[in-house]
Amino acid sequence: MEVRASRAEVPRAFEVDGLRGPDLKVLEGGFEVGGRPLRPLGLRLFVGEKVLLHRCLSYGDLKLLLLDLLGSEGPTTIAFTPQYRLFREVLMGSSVWHFVKLAIMVRLLASRGVTFVHASGVGREHDAYLFTAWSDVGKTGTAVELVRAYGDELGWMSNDIAILGPGRQVLAWPSLPSRAMRPFEKVPFLRSLVVRREELLPPDTKMKMRGKLSCLFVLEQGPPGVRELKPEEAFKKLAIC
Repeated sequence: MEVRASRAEVPRAFEVDGLRGPDLKVLEGGFEVGGRPLRPLGLRLFVGEKVLLHRCLSYGDLKLLLLDLLGSEGPTTIAFTPQYRLFREVLMGSSVWHFVKLAIMVRLLASRGVTFVHASGVGREHDAYLFTAWSDVGKTGTAVELVRAYGDELGWMSNDIAILGPGRQVLAWPSLPSRAMRPFEKVPFLRSLVVRREELLPPDTKMKMRGKLSCLFVLEQGPPGVRELKPEEAFKKLAIC
């Protein structure tokens, strides 16, 4: 790892005298995204081909850029502005290095054929069914309605994230879903304020802890319709979502 930042939260045991071909670069300073096409994902996240940008639209030059998380075309790069680091540390009480460590963990897991997936999920017997989509499209709602309708047959596996490993094995992250009302979500200092939280499934909902991926459903906004995806396209959509 190559670090060019005001502070590096890396154990000294990992330090080396020389660096040849780093797997990951951490850069603090000003940067421009360039002409990369990005799509909004919620209020502050923007995603594109091997790109993720976290940016505040209304309060200073606060932005963090993640390039090529899996390192398919070179080193993974994490760049952030000094203002972004200070905002997280001083006002949110959270180090930007928490994100860096997560990126390292995801990359190491991927090298062993294991990855986190942004998906809801249900399970039946030995099978797992995942629903992936952009935020606010309906992946959690789809899984919730299936469990409500077929609770005797289906178990709850995932609200927003699951773990996918070799041989299509799915490991659950079975936290029960809820709906939170955040009236000040667009205000940086008040966006985490929740005035009401509604549980979407009862506490005694049956859980399914693991299964073999039987079907992956990619949900999209648009006219009603169903089509089958080729494996390459399905994996790409799963990684982007």
